[in-house]
Amino acid sequence: MHIIIMLLLISVLILVHEAGHFFAARIFGIKVDRVGFGLPIGPTLFEKKIGDITYCIHAFLMGGYVGFPDDNPESEIPKDDPDRISNRPAWQKIIVISAGVTANVIIAYLLVMSVAFFAGELPSGQYKILAGETVANSAARQTGIQKGDQIISVNGIDVTNPMIFIETIRRSKPADGFVQQQDIEAQVKNIMKANPEITNENAPLTLGMEIKVPKARSEAPVMLPQDFYLRTQKKPDGIALSHKHKDLRDEIAQTDKIYANGEYSVYDIALASADTFHPIKITVKRDKRLVKLKEVYPNKDGILGINLQIGEMFKPVDSFKSLMKMSNDYIVRNTILMVDGLVKLIIGKVSADNLHGIVAIVKLGGDTIKNNGIFDGILLTALISIDLAIINLLPIPALDGGHIMFIIIEKIIGRPLNEEVIENISKIFFLLLLGLMVVIIVNDVFALIMKKF
Repeated sequence: MHIIIMLLLISVLILVHEAGHFFAARIFGIKVDRVGFGLPIGPTLFEKKIGDITYCIHAFLMGGYVGFPDDNPESEIPKDDPDRISNRPAWQKIIVISAGVTANVIIAYLLVMSVAFFAGELPSGQYKILAGETVANSAARQTGIQKGDQIISVNGIDVTNPMIFIETIRRSKPADGFVQQQDIEAQVKNIMKANPEITNENAPLTLGMEIKVPKARSEAPVMLPQDFYLRTQKKPDGIALSHKHKDLRDEIAQTDKIYANGEYSVYDIALASADTFHPIKITVKRDKRLVKLKEVYPNKDGILGINLQIGEMFKPVDSFKSLMKMSNDYIVRNTILMVDGLVKLIIGKVSADNLHGIVAIVKLGGDTIKNNGIFDGILLTALISIDLAIINLLPIPALDGGHIMFIIIEKIIGRPLNEEVIENISKIFFLLLLGLMVVIIVNDVFALIMKKF
Protein backbone atom coordinates (compact mmCIF):
# COMPACT_ATOMS: atom_id res chain seq x y z
CA MET A 1 0.00 0.00 0.00
CA HIS A 2 2.81 2.42 0.87
CA ILE A 3 4.50 1.74 -2.47
CA ILE A 4 1.22 2.38 -4.31
CA ILE A 5 0.87 5.72 -2.50
CA MET A 6 4.42 6.67 -3.55
CA LEU A 7 3.70 5.68 -7.16
CA LEU A 8 0.61 7.88 -7.13
CA LEU A 9 2.60 10.80 -5.74
CA ILE A 10 5.24 10.44 -8.47
CA SER A 11 2.50 10.14 -11.11
CA VAL A 12 1.11 13.45 -9.89
CA LEU A 13 4.53 15.05 -10.50
CA ILE A 14 4.59 13.80 -14.09
CA LEU A 15 1.05 15.06 -14.71
CA VAL A 16 1.90 18.44 -13.15
CA HIS A 17 4.99 18.77 -15.35
CA GLU A 18 3.06 18.08 -18.55
CA ALA A 19 0.19 20.27 -17.38
CA GLY A 20 2.69 23.13 -17.13
CA HIS A 21 3.61 22.75 -20.82
CA PHE A 22 -0.04 22.28 -21.81
CA PHE A 23 -1.54 25.29 -20.05
CA ALA A 24 1.32 27.61 -21.01
CA ALA A 25 0.78 26.64 -24.66
CA ARG A 26 -2.98 27.17 -24.40
CA ILE A 27 -2.51 30.59 -22.75
CA PHE A 28 -0.51 31.72 -25.78
CA GLY A 29 -2.98 30.10 -28.18
CA ILE A 30 -0.37 27.59 -29.42
CA LYS A 31 -1.88 24.47 -30.95
CA VAL A 32 -1.50 21.18 -29.04
CA ASP A 33 -2.60 18.00 -30.77
CA ARG A 34 -1.58 15.28 -28.30
CA VAL A 35 -1.05 14.81 -24.55
CA GLY A 36 0.46 11.57 -23.29
CA PHE A 37 1.02 10.08 -19.86
CA GLY A 38 3.92 7.68 -20.23
CA LEU A 39 6.20 7.36 -23.24
CA PRO A 40 4.99 6.08 -26.64
CA ILE A 41 6.86 2.79 -26.28
CA GLY A 42 4.86 -0.41 -26.46
CA PRO A 43 1.05 -0.55 -26.38
CA THR A 44 -1.27 2.40 -25.72
CA LEU A 45 -3.63 1.60 -22.84
CA PHE A 46 -6.05 4.46 -23.40
CA GLU A 47 -6.68 6.98 -26.18
CA LYS A 48 -9.48 9.50 -26.58
CA LYS A 49 -9.85 12.62 -28.70
CA ILE A 50 -11.55 15.55 -26.99
CA GLY A 51 -11.98 18.51 -29.29
CA ASP A 52 -8.84 18.76 -31.40
CA ILE A 53 -6.55 17.15 -28.79
CA THR A 54 -5.87 13.43 -28.35
CA TYR A 55 -5.28 12.25 -24.78
CA CYS A 56 -3.57 8.90 -24.22
CA ILE A 57 -1.99 6.67 -21.58
CA HIS A 58 0.93 4.46 -22.60
CA ALA A 59 2.02 1.20 -21.01
CA PHE A 60 5.54 2.60 -20.46
CA LEU A 61 4.49 4.96 -17.67
CA MET A 62 7.86 6.52 -16.84
CA GLY A 63 7.39 9.93 -18.36
CA GLY A 64 4.96 12.01 -20.34
CA TYR A 65 4.77 14.51 -23.17
CA VAL A 66 2.78 17.29 -24.81
CA GLY A 67 2.78 16.89 -28.58
CA PHE A 68 2.59 19.82 -31.00
CA PRO A 69 1.74 19.71 -34.72
CA ASP A 70 5.39 20.64 -35.29
CA ASP A 71 6.37 17.22 -33.92
CA ASN A 72 4.11 15.35 -36.34
CA PRO A 73 5.31 15.31 -39.98
CA GLU A 74 1.83 14.08 -41.01
CA SER A 75 0.02 16.99 -39.37
CA GLU A 76 -2.51 18.76 -41.57
CA ILE A 77 -1.76 22.11 -39.91
CA PRO A 78 0.06 24.31 -42.48
CA LYS A 79 3.73 24.86 -41.67
CA ASP A 80 3.24 28.63 -41.80
CA ASP A 81 0.32 28.53 -39.38
CA PRO A 82 1.01 31.24 -36.75
CA ASP A 83 -0.36 28.97 -34.02
CA ARG A 84 2.41 26.42 -34.50
CA ILE A 85 4.99 26.73 -31.70
CA SER A 86 7.81 26.90 -34.26
CA ASN A 87 6.32 30.14 -35.63
CA ARG A 88 6.13 31.87 -32.27
CA PRO A 89 8.69 34.30 -30.78
CA ALA A 90 11.63 32.76 -28.95
CA TRP A 91 10.44 34.09 -25.58
CA GLN A 92 7.08 32.33 -25.93
CA LYS A 93 8.78 29.07 -26.90
CA ILE A 94 11.07 29.27 -23.87
CA ILE A 95 8.16 29.98 -21.52
CA VAL A 96 6.16 27.01 -22.86
CA ILE A 97 9.16 24.66 -22.72
CA SER A 98 10.22 25.78 -19.23
CA ALA A 99 6.64 25.74 -17.91
CA GLY A 100 6.96 22.07 -16.93
CA VAL A 101 9.96 22.84 -14.75
CA THR A 102 8.15 25.85 -13.29
CA ALA A 103 5.14 23.66 -12.49
CA ASN A 104 7.41 21.16 -10.71
CA VAL A 105 8.93 23.92 -8.59
CA ILE A 106 5.50 25.34 -7.73
CA ILE A 107 4.06 21.94 -6.73
CA ALA A 108 7.19 21.29 -4.62
CA TYR A 109 6.58 24.50 -2.69
CA LEU A 110 2.88 23.69 -2.29
CA LEU A 111 3.69 20.21 -0.98
CA VAL A 112 6.21 21.51 1.53
CA MET A 113 3.87 24.29 2.67
CA SER A 114 1.02 21.81 3.08
CA VAL A 115 3.19 19.65 5.35
CA ALA A 116 4.25 22.75 7.30
CA PHE A 117 0.61 23.77 7.73
CA PHE A 118 -0.88 20.41 8.69
CA ALA A 119 2.08 18.99 10.64
CA GLY A 120 2.91 22.28 12.30
CA GLU A 121 6.65 21.74 11.84
CA LEU A 122 9.38 21.21 9.24
CA PRO A 123 12.88 19.69 9.23
CA SER A 124 15.28 22.46 10.20
CA GLY A 125 18.42 21.30 8.41
CA GLN A 126 20.05 21.00 11.81
CA TYR A 127 20.80 17.66 13.41
CA LYS A 128 21.14 16.14 16.82
CA ILE A 129 24.26 13.97 16.73
CA LEU A 130 24.80 11.42 19.47
CA ALA A 131 27.84 9.27 20.12
CA GLY A 132 27.33 5.56 19.64
CA GLU A 133 29.75 2.71 20.21
CA THR A 134 33.48 3.43 19.91
CA VAL A 135 35.98 1.12 18.22
CA ALA A 136 38.44 -0.65 20.52
CA ASN A 137 41.88 0.97 20.67
CA SER A 138 40.65 3.90 18.58
CA ALA A 139 41.35 7.60 19.01
CA ALA A 140 37.73 8.07 20.06
CA ARG A 141 38.31 5.88 23.13
CA GLN A 142 41.16 8.19 24.17
CA THR A 143 38.88 11.23 24.24
CA GLY A 144 36.71 9.77 26.99
CA ILE A 145 33.56 10.11 24.91
CA GLN A 146 30.62 8.03 26.13
CA LYS A 147 27.71 6.43 24.36
CA GLY A 148 24.77 8.84 24.38
CA ASP A 149 26.90 12.00 24.54
CA GLN A 150 25.49 14.71 22.27
CA ILE A 151 28.24 16.24 20.12
CA ILE A 152 27.89 20.00 20.51
CA SER A 153 31.01 21.40 18.83
CA VAL A 154 34.26 20.39 17.17
CA ASN A 155 37.22 22.78 17.28
CA GLY A 156 34.86 25.48 18.55
CA ILE A 157 32.43 25.17 15.62
CA ASP A 158 28.85 24.23 16.49
CA VAL A 159 27.97 20.84 15.03
CA THR A 160 24.54 21.44 13.50
CA ASN A 161 24.91 18.85 10.74
CA PRO A 162 26.89 15.61 10.52
CA MET A 163 29.02 16.78 7.59
CA ILE A 164 30.73 19.43 9.73
CA PHE A 165 31.85 16.79 12.21
CA ILE A 166 32.70 14.04 9.71
CA GLU A 167 34.60 16.32 7.33
CA THR A 168 36.48 18.00 10.16
CA ILE A 169 37.72 14.59 11.32
CA ARG A 170 38.60 13.54 7.77
CA ARG A 171 40.54 16.72 7.06
CA SER A 172 42.40 16.44 10.38
CA LYS A 173 44.24 13.30 9.34
CA PRO A 174 48.03 13.46 9.67
CA ALA A 175 50.04 14.33 6.57
CA ASP A 176 46.98 15.56 4.68
CA GLY A 177 49.08 17.29 2.01
CA PHE A 178 48.26 20.92 2.93
CA VAL A 179 50.25 23.31 5.11
CA GLN A 180 49.57 26.85 6.31
CA GLN A 181 52.18 29.50 5.48
CA GLN A 182 52.71 30.41 9.16
CA ASP A 183 53.56 26.77 9.96
CA ILE A 184 56.12 26.71 7.15
CA GLU A 185 57.73 29.93 8.40
CA ALA A 186 57.86 28.59 11.98
CA GLN A 187 59.56 25.41 10.76
CA VAL A 188 62.03 27.40 8.65
CA LYS A 189 63.14 29.18 11.84
CA ASN A 190 63.48 25.84 13.66
CA ILE A 191 65.63 24.35 10.91
CA MET A 192 67.83 27.46 10.59
CA LYS A 193 68.33 27.48 14.36
CA ALA A 194 69.28 23.79 14.41
CA ASN A 195 71.66 24.29 11.46
CA PRO A 196 73.40 27.66 12.10
CA GLU A 197 75.83 27.09 9.23
CA ILE A 198 72.97 27.59 6.75
CA THR A 199 72.47 31.25 5.84
CA ASN A 200 70.01 31.14 2.93
CA GLU A 201 66.67 29.44 3.39
CA ASN A 202 65.78 29.50 -0.32
CA ALA A 203 69.04 28.34 -1.92
CA PRO A 204 69.50 24.63 -2.77
CA LEU A 205 71.53 22.92 -0.07
CA THR A 206 74.93 21.45 -0.86
CA LEU A 207 74.77 17.85 -2.05
CA GLY A 208 75.41 15.41 0.82
CA MET A 209 75.13 18.06 3.54
CA GLU A 210 73.61 16.72 6.78
CA ILE A 211 70.52 18.67 7.81
CA LYS A 212 69.00 18.37 11.27
CA VAL A 213 65.20 18.50 11.04
CA PRO A 214 63.45 19.35 14.33
CA LYS A 215 59.96 18.01 14.86
CA ALA A 216 57.40 20.53 13.65
CA ARG A 217 54.58 21.74 15.84
CA SER A 218 51.02 20.49 15.35
CA GLU A 219 49.05 22.34 12.72
CA ALA A 220 46.07 24.50 13.60
CA PRO A 221 42.74 22.73 14.17
CA VAL A 222 40.55 22.41 11.07
CA MET A 223 37.66 24.85 11.28
CA LEU A 224 34.91 24.48 8.68
CA PRO A 225 32.25 27.13 8.04
CA GLN A 226 28.89 26.68 9.74
CA ASP A 227 27.13 26.20 6.39
CA PHE A 228 29.73 23.76 5.09
CA TYR A 229 27.18 21.18 3.92
CA LEU A 230 25.57 23.77 1.62
CA ARG A 231 28.83 24.51 -0.09
CA THR A 232 30.84 22.66 -2.67
CA GLN A 233 33.48 20.70 -0.83
CA LYS A 234 36.45 22.77 -1.90
CA LYS A 235 39.98 21.64 -1.16
CA PRO A 236 41.43 22.43 2.28
CA ASP A 237 43.02 25.83 2.86
CA GLY A 238 46.78 26.08 2.72
CA ILE A 239 49.66 25.31 0.38
CA ALA A 240 49.42 21.94 -1.34
CA LEU A 241 52.45 19.66 -1.24
CA SER A 242 53.77 18.40 -4.56
CA HIS A 243 54.55 14.72 -5.06
CA LYS A 244 58.24 15.46 -4.43
CA HIS A 245 57.45 17.28 -1.21
CA LYS A 246 55.25 14.40 -0.06
CA ASP A 247 58.09 11.96 -0.70
CA LEU A 248 60.42 14.23 1.28
CA ARG A 249 57.83 14.47 4.08
CA ASP A 250 57.63 10.67 4.32
CA GLU A 251 61.43 10.43 4.39
CA ILE A 252 61.71 13.01 7.17
CA ALA A 253 59.04 11.21 9.21
CA GLN A 254 61.44 8.29 9.68
CA THR A 255 64.38 10.30 11.02
CA ASP A 256 65.51 13.58 12.60
CA LYS A 257 68.09 14.36 9.93
CA ILE A 258 68.47 14.03 6.18
CA TYR A 259 71.23 14.48 3.63
CA ALA A 260 70.73 17.14 0.98
CA ASN A 261 70.31 15.95 -2.60
CA GLY A 262 71.36 19.26 -4.13
CA GLU A 263 67.82 20.21 -5.13
CA TYR A 264 65.95 21.03 -1.93
CA SER A 265 66.26 24.25 0.07
CA VAL A 266 65.49 24.82 3.76
CA TYR A 267 62.09 26.16 2.67
CA ASP A 268 61.35 22.88 0.83
CA ILE A 269 62.28 20.86 3.91
CA ALA A 270 60.16 23.12 6.11
CA LEU A 271 57.19 22.78 3.77
CA ALA A 272 57.47 18.99 3.79
CA SER A 273 58.10 18.55 7.51
CA ALA A 274 55.39 21.02 8.59
CA ASP A 275 52.70 18.68 7.27
CA THR A 276 51.97 17.06 10.62
CA PHE A 277 48.83 16.68 12.76
CA HIS A 278 45.61 18.62 13.27
CA PRO A 279 44.28 18.30 16.83
CA ILE A 280 40.58 17.68 17.36
CA LYS A 281 38.78 19.33 20.26
CA ILE A 282 35.28 18.03 20.91
CA THR A 283 32.67 19.36 23.32
CA VAL A 284 29.72 17.15 24.23
CA LYS A 285 26.59 17.49 26.33
CA ARG A 286 26.39 14.82 29.03
CA ASP A 287 23.67 14.80 31.68
CA LYS A 288 22.69 18.40 30.81
CA ARG A 289 26.22 19.71 31.26
CA LEU A 290 28.93 20.54 28.71
CA VAL A 291 32.07 18.42 28.81
CA LYS A 292 35.27 19.24 26.93
CA LEU A 293 36.90 15.99 25.87
CA LYS A 294 40.60 15.27 25.76
CA GLU A 295 42.35 16.60 22.64
CA VAL A 296 42.92 13.81 20.15
CA TYR A 297 44.19 13.06 16.62
CA PRO A 298 42.52 10.80 14.03
CA ASN A 299 44.36 7.95 12.34
CA LYS A 300 46.11 8.17 8.97
CA ASP A 301 42.80 7.63 7.14
CA GLY A 302 41.04 10.45 8.96
CA ILE A 303 38.98 8.12 11.15
CA LEU A 304 38.27 8.69 14.82
CA GLY A 305 36.59 5.34 15.46
CA ILE A 306 33.13 6.28 16.64
CA ASN A 307 29.64 5.40 15.41
CA LEU A 308 27.19 8.27 15.20
CA GLN A 309 23.45 8.36 15.75
CA ILE A 310 22.02 11.17 13.63
CA GLY A 311 18.54 12.63 13.73
CA GLU A 312 17.29 15.79 12.03
CA MET A 313 15.63 18.30 14.34
CA PHE A 314 12.28 19.92 13.55
CA LYS A 315 11.23 23.54 14.04
CA PRO A 316 7.64 24.51 14.82
CA VAL A 317 5.67 26.52 12.27
CA ASP A 318 3.59 29.00 14.26
CA SER A 319 2.74 31.76 11.78
CA PHE A 320 2.20 32.39 8.08
CA LYS A 321 5.53 34.20 7.94
CA SER A 322 7.41 31.25 9.47
CA LEU A 323 5.52 28.84 7.18
CA MET A 324 6.71 30.74 4.08
CA LYS A 325 10.27 31.24 5.33
CA MET A 326 10.82 27.68 6.53
CA SER A 327 9.26 26.18 3.39
CA ASN A 328 11.56 28.30 1.23
CA ASP A 329 14.59 27.44 3.39
CA TYR A 330 13.76 23.72 3.09
CA ILE A 331 13.49 23.89 -0.72
CA VAL A 332 16.60 26.04 -1.21
CA ARG A 333 18.73 24.01 1.21
CA ASN A 334 17.90 20.70 -0.47
CA THR A 335 18.14 22.13 -4.00
CA ILE A 336 21.73 23.19 -3.30
CA LEU A 337 22.51 19.71 -2.02
CA MET A 338 20.96 18.08 -5.11
CA VAL A 339 22.82 20.37 -7.53
CA ASP A 340 26.05 19.74 -5.64
CA GLY A 341 25.46 15.98 -5.84
CA LEU A 342 24.71 16.18 -9.58
CA VAL A 343 27.89 18.17 -10.23
CA LYS A 344 29.94 15.62 -8.28
CA LEU A 345 28.33 12.80 -10.27
CA ILE A 346 29.12 14.51 -13.59
CA ILE A 347 32.77 15.21 -12.71
CA GLY A 348 33.23 11.72 -11.27
CA LYS A 349 33.53 12.56 -7.57
CA VAL A 350 30.49 10.39 -6.87
CA SER A 351 30.36 6.81 -8.13
CA ALA A 352 27.72 5.92 -10.75
CA ASP A 353 26.75 3.12 -8.35
CA ASN A 354 24.98 5.83 -6.37
CA LEU A 355 22.80 6.69 -9.37
CA HIS A 356 19.29 5.36 -8.81
CA GLY A 357 15.94 5.70 -10.55
CA ILE A 358 12.26 5.02 -10.24
CA VAL A 359 12.55 1.61 -8.57
CA ALA A 360 14.81 2.90 -5.79
CA ILE A 361 12.73 6.07 -5.41
CA VAL A 362 9.48 4.14 -5.04
CA LYS A 363 11.09 1.70 -2.60
CA LEU A 364 12.64 4.50 -0.56
CA GLY A 365 9.42 6.50 -0.66
CA GLY A 366 7.33 3.50 0.37
CA ASP A 367 9.65 2.76 3.28
CA THR A 368 9.63 6.43 4.30
CA ILE A 369 5.84 6.54 4.37
CA LYS A 370 5.67 3.22 6.23
CA ASN A 371 8.25 4.13 8.87
CA ASN A 372 7.84 7.89 9.24
CA GLY A 373 4.35 8.67 7.97
CA ILE A 374 2.74 10.38 5.02
CA PHE A 375 4.21 13.80 5.79
CA ASP A 376 7.76 12.56 5.24
CA GLY A 377 6.57 10.87 2.04
CA ILE A 378 5.14 14.18 0.80
CA LEU A 379 8.39 16.00 1.64
CA LEU A 380 10.32 13.38 -0.32
CA THR A 381 7.91 13.86 -3.23
CA ALA A 382 8.60 17.61 -3.13
CA LEU A 383 12.33 16.95 -3.39
CA ILE A 384 11.77 14.53 -6.28
CA SER A 385 9.80 17.29 -8.01
CA ILE A 386 12.73 19.69 -7.60
CA ASP A 387 15.08 16.98 -8.85
CA LEU A 388 12.90 16.52 -11.96
CA ALA A 389 13.09 20.26 -12.55
CA ILE A 390 16.88 20.28 -12.24
CA ILE A 391 17.34 17.29 -14.55
CA ASN A 392 14.94 18.68 -17.16
CA LEU A 393 16.85 21.97 -17.26
CA LEU A 394 20.11 20.26 -18.25
CA PRO A 395 21.14 21.37 -21.78
CA ILE A 396 20.76 17.87 -23.18
CA PRO A 397 18.82 17.26 -26.41
CA ALA A 398 15.50 15.45 -25.74
CA LEU A 399 15.17 17.28 -22.40
CA ASP A 400 13.52 20.67 -21.90
CA GLY A 401 16.92 22.26 -21.34
CA GLY A 402 18.09 20.92 -24.69
CA HIS A 403 15.14 22.51 -26.51
CA ILE A 404 15.83 25.81 -24.78
CA MET A 405 19.50 25.51 -25.76
CA PHE A 406 18.57 25.15 -29.45
CA ILE A 407 16.25 28.19 -29.25
CA ILE A 408 19.02 30.30 -27.70
CA ILE A 409 21.51 29.15 -30.37
CA GLU A 410 19.03 30.14 -33.09
CA LYS A 411 18.62 33.55 -31.48
CA ILE A 412 22.37 34.06 -31.29
CA ILE A 413 23.14 33.06 -34.89
CA GLY A 414 20.04 34.85 -36.21
CA ARG A 415 18.60 31.98 -38.22
CA PRO A 416 16.72 28.71 -37.58
CA LEU A 417 18.69 25.50 -37.24
CA ASN A 418 18.11 22.59 -39.58
CA GLU A 419 14.97 20.87 -38.26
CA GLU A 420 16.04 17.45 -39.54
CA VAL A 421 19.43 17.72 -37.83
CA ILE A 422 17.81 18.78 -34.54
CA GLU A 423 15.30 15.95 -34.78
CA ASN A 424 18.01 13.37 -35.43
CA ILE A 425 20.15 14.67 -32.56
CA SER A 426 17.13 14.59 -30.25
CA LYS A 427 16.29 11.02 -31.28
CA ILE A 428 19.85 9.87 -30.58
CA PHE A 429 19.85 11.46 -27.14
CA PHE A 430 16.37 10.13 -26.43
CA LEU A 431 17.63 6.60 -27.13
CA LEU A 432 20.71 7.23 -24.97
CA LEU A 433 18.53 8.50 -22.11
CA LEU A 434 16.23 5.51 -22.56
CA GLY A 435 19.24 3.19 -22.40
CA LEU A 436 20.49 4.95 -19.28
CA MET A 437 17.03 4.56 -17.75
CA VAL A 438 17.11 0.82 -18.42
CA VAL A 439 20.60 0.52 -16.90
CA ILE A 440 19.46 2.44 -13.81
CA ILE A 441 16.39 0.23 -13.45
CA VAL A 442 18.56 -2.89 -13.66
CA ASN A 443 20.93 -1.35 -11.09
CA ASP A 444 17.97 -0.61 -8.83
CA VAL A 445 16.55 -4.11 -9.13
CA PHE A 446 19.96 -5.64 -8.42
CA ALA A 447 20.40 -3.37 -5.39
CA LEU A 448 16.90 -4.34 -4.24
CA ILE A 449 17.68 -8.05 -4.56
CA MET A 450 20.98 -7.58 -2.71
CA LYS A 451 19.09 -5.58 -0.06
CA LYS A 452 21.30 -2.52 -0.49
CA PHE A 453 18.34 -0.28 0.31
